[in-house]
Amino acid sequence: MKKIIFLASFICFSLFLSCSSDDSSAPQPTACFEVSKNEVIVGEEVQISDCSENATEIVFSYKINGEDISTSESQFALEFSIPGEYQITLRASNAEGGVHTIFKNITVLNGESNFKYFDYPLGINAIPLGSGIDTDTQTLYFIEDNRNFSGQTSEQKLIYREIDLDNTIKQSLFVGSTEGSRFSGHCIRTKNSSNQLTFDLIRSDINSSRSFTIAENGTFVSEGFTSLKATHGNIDFNNGKAFYGANFEFIDSTKKFFPVIEIRDANNTVTKTNTYTVNLPNAIIGDVIETSDGYLGFGASFEHNNDDLMLYTPVLYFFDTNLDLVDYKTYENSPQRPFDISLFYLSSWFHIEKLNSGNIVLYGLDEMIVTNSEGVELKSEKFGDLSYAEGLVNLGDSFIISTPDFLRKFDSSGNEIKNVFFDGDYTPNLFLKDNTIFFISAYNTTDTIENLGNLSIRKTFMGAVDQDLNFVDLNN
Repeated sequence: MKKIIFLASFICFSLFLSCSSDDSSAPQPTACFEVSKNEVIVGEEVQISDCSENATEIVFSYKINGEDISTSESQFALEFSIPGEYQITLRASNAEGGVHTIFKNITVLNGESNFKYFDYPLGINAIPLGSGIDTDTQTLYFIEDNRNFSGQTSEQKLIYREIDLDNTIKQSLFVGSTEGSRFSGHCIRTKNSSNQLTFDLIRSDINSSRSFTIAENGTFVSEGFTSLKATHGNIDFNNGKAFYGANFEFIDSTKKFFPVIEIRDANNTVTKTNTYTVNLPNAIIGDVIETSDGYLGFGASFEHNNDDLMLYTPVLYFFDTNLDLVDYKTYENSPQRPFDISLFYLSSWFHIEKLNSGNIVLYGLDEMIVTNSEGVELKSEKFGDLSYAEGLVNLGDSFIISTPDFLRKFDSSGNEIKNVFFDGDYTPNLFLKDNTIFFISAYNTTDTIENLGNLSIRKTFMGAVDQDLNFVDLNN
């Protein structure tokens, strides 16, 4: 009997060892993955590839823009729009319950190594009020509000800077100077057949626009008020120019604004002034483009008390080929409408573009509106805090806008495709040249001045991206 019990015990013990031996011989999963780059700049693609062994299941997890994301794909690509340190975690497991977890860090840098930073003395505050491409030289230029914060804080200069083909400053010309806040809002440049440069600047109080004309070597020619009270821009029209903006008159001590387009001939002489009748409390025209069947304009309707802007409403204008007003549409669902803001923001940049699909993009006061060809709203979106200088560029089937700190790309319906951080706070315009988008922008920084301490100021730089928002190196 004892032998039987011993034999049974031996068999059970042998089976236990056998089972235990089988468990220990089961292959354990080994988590493994490769990344194409451990350090990238914002918007640059990173390829992730799984190389795990003995795993029946893998799960990648990471966080982008505050959102936790997980995937079981063995190969995928990531793009990071904000600088920082990002952790990618991989968990590999098998059917026997084995688990192995690893992680890798990816460092995402901003694109500043690709930008062209211009040299400014300590204590200089420099903000671009406008920028463009010279059609004769195909080089960029910008007009700058330049203020000395380290010495006389009231000293302001309007500086015109031309950028050479190697992305350096070719020349800088003094345009004018003043005390107070005359140089705010935005400024446009016009060049005549004698290469004289005229700069039309909207004052921050929207009380008038100033015009400065200099020769191509910077010699003073003239200065005065523009014939339009608020000059927002101009386009080629017939053999001259069409300037758009607004005039106003005082009614019970309050300014009443009327949308206006002023026709000038090749000698810059006003030949016709179109003051448009609209059933709006006040209205301006901020941008105009030519289309296949006429012109489109973008501006605003509003109420005000001479200091504050109330009930802001975006307006889309339809003009015929003679710039006669055919129709207009207002967008009273604007997110900006319920808020009272400074009248100063009427000196902002307004942008309008028509896409290949026929859809229309309106962009101003950090609000984007996409409509169909008849002006029916398809989508609208507000971006962050108000800024008076943000740009828009038309890519045909898509478009890119600048918002404070970000460049954003959208499809023709206004759906965001991609965004990248670029640390630009004031970007009046975006320009498409040789399939590259160029911009002049200002960034916030700090200068340490002896006997004054740290001064919060802004300085100007130049940047570029391709049409997929990948940064282009302007230093090589």
